[in-house]
Amino acid sequence: MTAHTRISLRGSIALIALCALAPGLIAQRSHPAPTPILAVDWGTPADSLLKKAAAAGWQFIAIDEDGDYAFHAVVEGEEALVFATIGDNGLTRLLASFAPHREAEFTFRRLADTLRTYFGPAAISSDEEDVRPAASMVMATAWNGIMMGLRRDRRILILFTCPASTPELPIHRSRAPIA
Repeated sequence: MTAHTRISLRGSIALIALCALAPGLIAQRSHPAPTPILAVDWGTPADSLLKKAAAAGWQFIAIDEDGDYAFHAVVEGEEALVFATIGDNGLTRLLASFAPHREAEFTFRRLADTLRTYFGPAAISSDEEDVRPAASMVMATAWNGIMMGLRRDRRILILFTCPASTPELPIHRSRAPIA
C-alpha cells in the first residue's frame, strides 16, 4: 500500500468520525465481538488474530508502518483490505476498506443491513432527513463503536473500535423517550 493510499484512508476515517460525532446521535448497546466479519474478541493477541484470520480465508499482507496488521479479505462477497490495530492489551480496532465498484451503494446498504442485524438499529444514518454525511461521503451510518461510510470514489470504509475506548453516543432527538 502506498503512503498516499494510507493518508487517504486516515482522512476518510476522520471524515466518518466527524459525521458520527455530529449532534443528534443515540447510545447503542455493546457487543463482545468487534465485528460479524471476523469473530474475535476485543483484546485478542496478535498470534490468535492471525490464526482466526487465516481460518477465515484472510491473506496476511504485512505489518504496516503504524504497526497495523494488514490483510486481504473477501467479506460478504466483496474484496477488502482489513487493518487490525493491536495495542498493549490486544486487538483495539479493525478498519475494513472495500474496493470501489459500480454497485457500491447496494453493497453499502447490504453491509449496513448485516450490521443492523448484528448490532441493532444504527445510532445515526444519512438515511434520516436531518443527517448529512461529511462532504467526501455519499452515505454514512454509525453505531456506538462502529462508523461506516461510502465515499464519493465508491470506496466503503467500516471502522470498528473497542467499546472500552469508545465514548457513548448521545440520544438522537427522533429516538428520545417521550416525557
